Order: sequence, then C-alpha cells, then structure tokens
Amino acid sequence: STERGSALDTTQQLSSIQQEQSTGKLILGYWNIRGASRGNPARYLLSYAKADWEDKQYTFGQQEWSQAKPTLMPFANLPHIIDGNFKVTETIAVH
Repeated sequence: STERGSALDTTQQLSSIQQEQSTGKLILGYWNIRGASRGNPARYLLSYAKADWEDKQYTFGQQEWSQAKPTLMPFANLPHIIDGNFKVTETIAVH
C-alpha cells in the first residue's frame, strides 16, 4: 500500500512537471532534404497522435542550422524534439 501511494505521488509529480514544462506546440526539427524520409516516422507518429506540433525544417548547406544550433540545447543535432524545457536529439531517441 505504501509502495502504491509512493508510485501515485511520483506519477502526480511527473504530471505536474510535464504541465509546467509544456509551453504549447512541440517542435520537431529535421533537415529539409528532398526525398529524405528519415524524419517521417516521427512526423507520422505525431500526426497519428493528433499532437499540436510544428515541423521545423532546416535547409542543408544554409547558415540557418549553424546559427540556431547553439541556442537550442547542449550538443544539439538533428532530428530533435523540443517541448518546453524537455529537449531530446538523435534519431533513436526521437523515433
């Protein structure tokens, strides 16, 4: 019973933290490369879940990514997902 109460408390705390961190639209960042479908699994899942999200695409070879990279998170890379203060990068973690 004590373990169950503890688990419920932890779940409530996590829910509270997630609500504080979420500021609206989730952002999926990936390259805008014609014919590249590597970002599509994440796009499909977000669409299927009817999530409120933005598809941020960076043009390969342009300075946009190199300028944005240091402002997003330490060790930023593509793809990435940003949801408020929650930030994750790399294909395996995103998909």
